[in-house]
Amino acid sequence: MWASIWYLPITIFALWNLKALPLVWHIRLYSVMIKHFVTRKSENVTFITHGGSAIFEPIITTTSCPLLEIDMNLHKSNSTFFLDLDINRVHLLVALFKPVLSSGVIANPSPHKKLGELKCMLGAVSCHFRREIKPLEKYEVWTRVLCWDKKWLYIVSHFVTKGETAPVACKQRSSKREPEVNRRRQSRENEGNMPFQMEKSRSSKLIRASALSKYVFKQGRRTKPPEEVMKELNLIPPPPDHIFELAKDCKTTEDSQEIPYAEWDWHRIQQENERGLKIASQFDGMDALHETFSGDSSDALGYYSDWPW
Repeated sequence: MWASIWYLPITIFALWNLKALPLVWHIRLYSVMIKHFVTRKSENVTFITHGGSAIFEPIITTTSCPLLEIDMNLHKSNSTFFLDLDINRVHLLVALFKPVLSSGVIANPSPHKKLGELKCMLGAVSCHFRREIKPLEKYEVWTRVLCWDKKWLYIVSHFVTKGETAPVACKQRSSKREPEVNRRRQSRENEGNMPFQMEKSRSSKLIRASALSKYVFKQGRRTKPPEEVMKELNLIPPPPDHIFELAKDCKTTEDSQEIPYAEWDWHRIQQENERGLKIASQFDGMDALHETFSGDSSDALGYYSDWPW
């Protein structure tokens, strides 16, 4: 009798907190792998099919804050932001670099002929908080490539209020919010805003937190420069001296005789990359933190336990 009485509230509590239950993170992660490597394995992003700006465009996931993720201040705990980042960043990395990534448990069905399989390893992540996320509140995580250098690929993520903004267009799959996306597209065309940069007055109201992560491509112990990987996967246009070799493979439309990536050519992508590197260079300076560890060179206040005894 008592078991049947408690069954309903326990079930409701579990459903409200499904995201935070043991092993659910692993289920979410591998569902991302299955979605990209199995059910959508033929969908690859290139600058020819998606435009030159695609490398900088975000992927968006929607989630919420279950009760098991709140802290003593009754809002989303800072440590749980990183769990959302794990899932969200994997969506972006696999969507862009699927032909070369090694997924671990799930074998890559069609590894790249020249690059083979690579591992994309997380090197660092930093999260900066602006506004709280309340219990059971829904929010979105927008993640995109910020920039890259000779070693690292930098990825920026934003936690934003759900339903308060939408992309100009969705290129990969149909969206339930397509009418809103269309309205945003018209508004953007009228305002003429700079791509990948919202007005500060608006972003300050929408953003709950922002995170910056950096990844490195590894083939065994050898590091692959991000730009080399992008060029091989046709994620970015080639330099001007190679542009005409690929232009002849692109079909022009009746309305325009320009190649589909003409607006976002190699020069413009390099300009956007340099803009992002100004932020990433400050992030790289944090590597000096390793040198601040005192170890056996100084005294300590003492050893403590996180248990009552």
